[in-house]
Amino acid sequence: MSWFEKSLMARQGVAGGVAGEHSSVTIADQGAFHYVYGPYVEPVIEVAPGGVALEIPATVEIQVDVIKNHAIAWPRLETEDFKMTIGSARPLEDAARIAYRELVRWVAAETDMAEDEAYMLLTMCGKVRLGNMVDPKYTIGASIARRYLE
Repeated sequence: MSWFEKSLMARQGVAGGVAGEHSSVTIADQGAFHYVYGPYVEPVIEVAPGGVALEIPATVEIQVDVIKNHAIAWPRLETEDFKMTIGSARPLEDAARIAYRELVRWVAAETDMAEDEAYMLLTMCGKVRLGNMVDPKYTIGASIARRYLE
C-alpha cells in the first residue's frame, strides 16, 4: 500500500483520495513574475523598505479533500516522506510549541502511541524548520520522516 493510500485524506476524505477537478496556473498563464528579483531581472515595481516577504516560484501538485467531522487546530501536510504540522504565532517560541504540540498529537493518534511516547520519539527524530519571520507572526513547521512511524 502506498503512503497516499494510508493517508488520512485517502482513508477518510469525501473523495476517498480520488482526484477530482484539476486546475493549473502555468508561467504562460501567470505572465511576468512581479516578485522575482536579482541581477538578471528588470524591476517592474519598487517597494519601500519594511516588512516584505520573499516568495519563490515553484511547480507543485497538491490534492485537497474534505474530511467530515475531523477538526484540526492547525494545518497538516503529508508527503511521501514526511508528516508536518504548521504553527504560527508571536513570539517565535509559541509558534514552535504549537507546531510541535500538533505533531505530537497527530503522531500519537496515527500510531496509537501515548502522547508522551510520541513526544519522546519526536525529541529524537523530529525536525523543526523556520518558515517565516515577518510581522505580525512567525511560522514554523515541525515534521517527522514517515520511516520512523512504520
